[in-house]
Order: sequence, then C-alpha cells, then structure tokens
Amino acid sequence: APRKFKIPGGPYFVPIVGSLFDIVLLASAHKAAIERLFIWMAIGLVIYFVYGRRNSTANNKNEPKVEKREAIKNSEGVIEMINVVDK
Repeated sequence: APRKFKIPGGPYFVPIVGSLFDIVLLASAHKAAIERLFIWMAIGLVIYFVYGRRNSTANNKNEPKVEKREAIKNSEGVIEMINVVDK
C-alpha cells in the first residue's frame, strides 16, 4: 500500500544528513564525553540482557505446559480440532 505521508527529500536525504550530523557531533565531542557514552551504553546493555534473561517467558521451564489445538481428519473426512498438551 502506498504511504500517505512522504517526507521532503525522499527516503535517502534525511537519514544521510542525520548520520553526517551525528558524526560531526561525535567528532567535536570531548574525549571524556565519548568515554562516558560508552560506559553508560555498556551499563545499559548489561541491564537490558540481565533483565531479559531473568524475565523471559520463552525459556521458562517452570511454566505449565500449554495446550495447543491440532486439526485432524476423522474417518468420515471431517476436520476436527483437538487439544494436545505440548511436551
């Protein structure tokens, strides 16, 4: 579907100018500011991954098994839905 809103300069101009502006800002920053940036980024990444590992429901072995529905055909060719415990 065509997008209803288009930015001036198309999809290439704004991201390129934004990236160049970021490079200029980083090049003109003091060394201590860049060091702080990477320290805080490292702290944030540690918090992000530790929180995700502890609070993830994707690999939680203590969760009860979830029933899923499967479609099968009976002897008359009619499709039935049955609940199956996922092991």
